[in-house]
Amino acid sequence: LVLISLSSRRMARITSQLQQAATSRRNVRLDSPRPRRRRCRFLVCVAAQKNVGVFYTTGSRTTLKTAEKVVALLNSDSHNEKVNASLVNVRESQDFEEFECLVLGMPSYKWGEDPNEFPSALEFDTIQPPPGDPLDLMGKKCAMFGTGDRVGYGDYYIEGLARVWRMLDMRGATLVGKVDASGFEEAVQRSRAIVNGKFLGLPVDDNDEPEEREAAIEAWVAQVVSELE
Repeated sequence: LVLISLSSRRMARITSQLQQAATSRRNVRLDSPRPRRRRCRFLVCVAAQKNVGVFYTTGSRTTLKTAEKVVALLNSDSHNEKVNASLVNVRESQDFEEFECLVLGMPSYKWGEDPNEFPSALEFDTIQPPPGDPLDLMGKKCAMFGTGDRVGYGDYYIEGLARVWRMLDMRGATLVGKVDASGFEEAVQRSRAIVNGKFLGLPVDDNDEPEEREAAIEAWVAQVVSELE
């Protein structure tokens, strides 16, 4: 009987202690402020640079100078967060697959009277797609620029753009960087490089005033970068 009595008192004491502890914990939870969850108020998205290949072909080095300017602008502080450009001589490499986006520069080109004539001084229009993959440029964004003399040969001024775009279009590419052709001489309006009132790319005339030419290239590069997004 004594053992039972002691056990009962011990159990009662333990029970009381447990109840007091439980009450204390409840009071702590009720009295203490809940920790505030920290929420992310800003979401910063960092887009990867687009790898741009600036391919060129040139005879008098005029196109090369423009291509070098385009690459320098693409890699400048104004645009290098979005693009990373490389200069490529198309005679040395024709690997379009290596790049996410393409910029192709070329001189003017006289097609001749026969629209089916296919001699080339451009190199671009002789590049064939990989065997079994005729649409190897499907969805790839491409921009073009052409150099020439619109006064000396306005009627076929930068017509190389038309020939090269025909090749790119057949392979599935998407054209960016068109330029409004309004305001150009009547002879220039007959150029095959103009479609629906727009040049298929940037026209560059080395006879223009340097400041005017540089400003046009800078504006065009900014346009191309925005259209690559």
